[in-house]
Amino acid sequence: MSIIQIKINGQVLSHARGVTLAAVLAAQGIDSSRRGLAAALDGEVVPRQIWAETVLKDGSRLDIVIAAPGG
Repeated sequence: MSIIQIKINGQVLSHARGVTLAAVLAAQGIDSSRRGLAAALDGEVVPRQIWAETVLKDGSRLDIVIAAPGG
């Protein structure tokens, strides 16, 4: 099994090659069906409906944003 390094919200983590955006969210304990959740891969917002098929590459930068209610 080959390992890649990806940066998630500024932190470098290791994952297996071929990992999807949905799998990374699950590994981080994030429910991908949660309202107010957004993900950007290398600076581009990824539509939720393709998270399960979006494969991350070595050196990818993933930014995960969870909107919080309130002011």
